[in-house]
Amino acid sequence: MNMPIAPIIKWVGGKRALLPHLLPRVPPGFRTYHEPFLGGGALFCALRPRFAYLADANPELVALYRAVKARPQALMRRMAEFACDKAEYYRVRDLDRDPAFATLPELERAARFLYINKTCFNGLWRVNRQGRANNAWGKRVNPTFYDADNLLALHEALRTARLARAPFTDVLSLARPGDFVYFDPPYDSEGRGAVRYTWDGFGRDDQRRLWEVCVKLHRMGVRWMLSNADTGFIRRLFRQFRIEGLAAPRRLSGDPAARRDAAEVVVRNY
Repeated sequence: MNMPIAPIIKWVGGKRALLPHLLPRVPPGFRTYHEPFLGGGALFCALRPRFAYLADANPELVALYRAVKARPQALMRRMAEFACDKAEYYRVRDLDRDPAFATLPELERAARFLYINKTCFNGLWRVNRQGRANNAWGKRVNPTFYDADNLLALHEALRTARLARAPFTDVLSLARPGDFVYFDPPYDSEGRGAVRYTWDGFGRDDQRRLWEVCVKLHRMGVRWMLSNADTGFIRRLFRQFRIEGLAAPRRLSGDPAARRDAAEVVVRNY
């Protein structure tokens, strides 16, 4: 029996707590699994599909998954070399201020990303408008960077998966009838401020483009499920499809008093 896999990073909007609601809504059989907004990958980890196409717009996140897939032992050795103090944290975080960052080997970028995720304030990855990490130091003295057994289990699950830094629209050229797509985009904010996880953000025009992709997939005979905030805009946009409301626990707010359940929707075309 395969051991359960937990996401190796904390990610805002991560779906681990919602798995009891999402898993029963996954179609009982499908060919290839697609997840164009991979993030923490909780649903992928739970399903462990035989064939998967996994993508995200965040290049550092994709570098991490590629390292886990191709060089897990090297990644673990590299993580052991980091110090855990304020000076080291800001040295590592600010590497992307140097033009030479673009030439940094992918393993180094992966290790940096994992290090920041485990040592920054509240485990909250974010970037500014220039695409540079701007997380504050989390004052963690002895963080656990990874669980070796869990990381190696994820390595096994990724063996047959394709990974890409790609826009979500690419799924239109990859999905086939009988496939299943799970969309977990940055949520509609209904006028509230949103944290940037990539330099260009994700606004209402992007939500509309996502809806267009969903309509096209539906016409192609591809089943899909989408998570988003329960806002009037999203309910109107996807009104032709099946919409169900959920209360989702949220634990990554910087203000503990704000860590309350959030209203979400699950939208499906089946």
